Amino acid sequence: MRIVEETSSVDGVYATYVPLAIATPSYYRWLRPKHMVQPARPPPPRALTGDECRVLLDVLHEERFVDLTLAAPHAAHPERFTSRAPIR
Repeated sequence: MRIVEETSSVDGVYATYVPLAIATPSYYRWLRPKHMVQPARPPPPRALTGDECRVLLDVLHEERFVDLTLAAPHAAHPERFTSRAPIR
């Protein structure tokens, strides 16, 4: 790939890598940075804070809610969960 980089200014990129049997995508992939850092995603605007999540999990781990699906406690006791985690 370095030979393509060094001689492409004279003959052009295509004329250099075709005789060497280098595929076009391979050459341009080689030009890209090796490790692209993905920017961290911001939390969704409606995400629970750490304290809210901890309070909600404490309530859901109570004995009466252990064997229920996630929506069942909310349906049974909407007044208790509406302020903590509204159904979306």
